Amino acid sequence: MVKFVAQRIRFRNGERYSLLQRVDGLPVHEVTLYLGKYRNKGRASNTIHLVCSCLALLYRELHLARVNLLERLAKGQFLTLPELDRLVSAARYRVEDLDEEPAEAKMKVIDIRRIGIRLRQKQDERQPVNVHTYASRLRYIADYLSYISGYVAATLPRGERRDLDADTALALNVFREHIPEVSKRDKLGARVGLSVEEQNRVLAVVHPESPDNPWVRGFVRRRNWLIVVILLASGMRRGELQGLQIGDIHPNLPKLNILRRADAAEDRRTRQPNTKTSDRTVTSMPQKGPERRRRRKSSICC
Repeated sequence: MVKFVAQRIRFRNGERYSLLQRVDGLPVHEVTLYLGKYRNKGRASNTIHLVCSCLALLYRELHLARVNLLERLAKGQFLTLPELDRLVSAARYRVEDLDEEPAEAKMKVIDIRRIGIRLRQKQDERQPVNVHTYASRLRYIADYLSYISGYVAATLPRGERRDLDADTALALNVFREHIPEVSKRDKLGARVGLSVEEQNRVLAVVHPESPDNPWVRGFVRRRNWLIVVILLASGMRRGELQGLQIGDIHPNLPKLNILRRADAAEDRRTRQPNTKTSDRTVTSMPQKGPERRRRRKSSICC
């Protein structure tokens, strides 16, 4: 079975990139062309990888449905609505929870009375992705299908090109209606930070001298204690912490710099951690008023 994987690569100059690879290691040419527009716009490597992962899902589902996208488009035909509905359904779930082979390849004689039970069990096992991921998948898939359809249509005679463009526009309008609206406002059930009591409990547990510390080696205990203290005191992301360097720390001051070092050649990691925001300086110094009292409890207090 052909599998499609979003593969991260690192060039000699330090640039990180992603390719959609088949199981034989060869990249999917048309996807490489499409991802080039994100690279040319200077998009972050993690953004490019996210798009590539969405297209890996697309090609995987097309393969399971026995659809060769380029061959279909070269005939002047776009995906049918049932085929698009299959993509909409697949985008709701984690990739590892979806079927690994075509349904007809797994067919065998079973008791018809057990079909309903099996279907319910399969649905219960699937884990849906959050609404933001679901919406992003559909948006990127729709944009790519529009791109590749136009790319192939340019090689067709005028009449076939016109028909393919019309079919693509009509089908993708229906497809995009499935994209959920994602509110940027805070909602009930949204993720929140640790309370002051929870922060103090974490600090007490990971203290190097704590009997509840889950780590054994002294170096690991001290390192992890430092990690937790920095995260709580600065509020930085974990990717920002992984990119922190000694020179970013201000000597004799409770301040440090968070710098964006995208595609740094000296960083040998293929999946380079990085900050999602602009460069900035953070401090653990408490503020005035009620905020000062809250920060004092949650900063380096042990």
